[in-house]
Amino acid sequence: MFNEKSIKLFGRVAVRASNHSSSEFKTAQCRALLVHLAMSPGEEQSRKRLAEALWPEEGQGATGNRLSVALYHLRHLLDSLDEGFASCIVATRDSLVLVDTGIAVDFGQFRSSVQAARLTDDVAMKRLRYQDAVAKYSGGLAPEVAMPWLVTMQLETERMFQEAVLWLANDFDARSQRDKAMHVLSEALTVTTTLEPAAELLTRWHLDRGEVHLAKACATRIRRSLISIDVSIGPRMLGLIQKINSQVEPSSH
Repeated sequence: MFNEKSIKLFGRVAVRASNHSSSEFKTAQCRALLVHLAMSPGEEQSRKRLAEALWPEEGQGATGNRLSVALYHLRHLLDSLDEGFASCIVATRDSLVLVDTGIAVDFGQFRSSVQAARLTDDVAMKRLRYQDAVAKYSGGLAPEVAMPWLVTMQLETERMFQEAVLWLANDFDARSQRDKAMHVLSEALTVTTTLEPAAELLTRWHLDRGEVHLAKACATRIRRSLISIDVSIGPRMLGLIQKINSQVEPSSH
């Protein structure tokens, strides 16, 4: 049985308690408010700055009222899952804070694992911490929240995920476990399809094995994913694509 209270920020934003969960929020700002508070638990955030973040194009008076409404709806959602859940959000006249009451937040756990991996020289511990981080990452950081204040952290979080994935893949490969290394890369690319360095490494390893069509499929997938977000593919990946085409095209005649 799963009875812990948790907040999920990766993939689709959701809250869970007492074996009940929900990813349905009354408004987009209600969801964004939860994300803002859950990214910094225990940190008081001024109502003024929260209102400016959630309604950047509107005047302060109107947004102050709207923040109160968003908070009301968020508290209602939390208490609908578990009576008293909403008490984790403490509000004063000037600020809001998500208090640290043992609520599991996947984003915080992920970031802590990456930071711990970076700080240790113990390879076994580094491996464990990066594996913990990868396990927590189930998609981009709050992808439904299209707010300017979140963009930098979304990009940084994806870079941290890429760091963990590449380290683990290279670690497995160095221990002569390339199958496991390739599995790590493949799994990561199902979670986040725009990790070009991971796709490049997996493509190269497929080519090393003579798996040209698998290499082509991997390269095609990353190319389409990057095009979809208007990002140019890198020169090393382009070089691999050219190598793949030179091996595939002659056999097609």
